[in-house]
Amino acid sequence: MPFRLGSIWPGTLGPWSRPAPNHLEHTLIGDAVSLAGRLANLDSLGTIIISGTVRATVPDQIGACPPAPALMKGRAQPLVIYELTVLRG
Repeated sequence: MPFRLGSIWPGTLGPWSRPAPNHLEHTLIGDAVSLAGRLANLDSLGTIIISGTVRATVPDQIGACPPAPALMKGRAQPLVIYELTVLRG
């Protein structure tokens, strides 16, 4: 389960979209959405992957494995990711 912070834009697609002429689809777009999807591809069953941005936002509330760089499509630099290990109250 990936977690990523960033700007997103919600929207509705349609009525031209499939499967029916009157069908509307709701979607999210943005860099954070794309990266969350790519983090999900790195995720192992039962783990929670967070970005360095999430880790920096709540450093005292979580425990995480040491950072690991991950090369992501469309990125010049590796993204720093963590595996969440503990939530602190």
